[in-house]
Amino acid sequence: MIAYKTQLGKSRQKIRALREELQAEEQHYVRLIEKAVAERFQEKQSELEANVGGLNLVLIRDALCEEFSAGDINLADAAIALHGSGPWVCDEFFNFILEKGFTPCTTSEDHKILVLGKGEIEADLLAEELAWAIEQDVPLQVYSQELFVFYMISRCNPLLDWEEEELFEVVNEHAGIQFVIDYEGFDWPANRASVGDGIIEFDSNELRDQSVLHKLGYNATEGRLTTEQRRRFLSRAFTESVDHLCSDSHERRIWGSPESQQRLYAMARLLSKLVSFRSSSVPNAAERWRSDLAWLKDRYYRGNMRFDWPRPRITSVQAASKGVTQDKAMKGGQVDSVLSQLANSWPFPSGRR
Repeated sequence: MIAYKTQLGKSRQKIRALREELQAEEQHYVRLIEKAVAERFQEKQSELEANVGGLNLVLIRDALCEEFSAGDINLADAAIALHGSGPWVCDEFFNFILEKGFTPCTTSEDHKILVLGKGEIEADLLAEELAWAIEQDVPLQVYSQELFVFYMISRCNPLLDWEEEELFEVVNEHAGIQFVIDYEGFDWPANRASVGDGIIEFDSNELRDQSVLHKLGYNATEGRLTTEQRRRFLSRAFTESVDHLCSDSHERRIWGSPESQQRLYAMARLLSKLVSFRSSSVPNAAERWRSDLAWLKDRYYRGNMRFDWPRPRITSVQAASKGVTQDKAMKGGQVDSVLSQLANSWPFPSGRR
């Protein structure tokens, strides 16, 4: 009996020693994992810092954007959510866009624009962001840092104006955007406004004189609003709900949902109607309507919508009063803006446009 007790005691000691050894090994294993993660993080951080060169240098970026303000692309005070770093460190990029008139924020705050860095992406946080956009039907626009800076420099929105093939080529090695592309249920680059939806046709006479645009505050009367103010109202009319400004369900159908083809179609048809039938009585306002119609096309239509853009009908009396032929008068709304031409001549960061 004594021999068994002795053996039992030795076995207990061995088990205790093995447990202590196992615990020590587990602690050592955890320390190795932490060290490996820290070293990997440092490697990725060094890669990001090493990749900031060429046009991505802060000095060059700031020089290219020196004259820019958020109002230039009708996003004054717009909330921009930031996530991740690369090529620019998130904190530095935060201060950069703040100086340009945007309102940088976190993904937990209200926003419709998300700018992603190349690295330091938290997958769970980004997944939560995309799930929120899908569930709430938020038309979330997701840019890389480089694409957003291109937008600032050229005043040309790459998510709307570039071919998808070009966009996918530019973000081929961008981990954040690739996560967005692979996320089921989120359509990148689009969350483009209802490209596949049909257009509800209507008689332009159904567009009321006290239109949705007028009720919202848009006015082309001389001395009322600056160009920037008019276009800010146009941007609001395109992106916000206007149901409360419509007189009945039929008018709500004509104006459609925010950022849809139907909404842009109604806005373009209204401005085209104003140019066509009121140009002779208010020529100065007509020039503003025509300019705003061309701006709408550059800003929201190109590369995004699938309906035929309305052309103002210029009467022979109107054309003669300007000393031009009817054909030449109608070309006014068709000429590409100077900013679009600049974007064509200086593609960044893509090698093509």
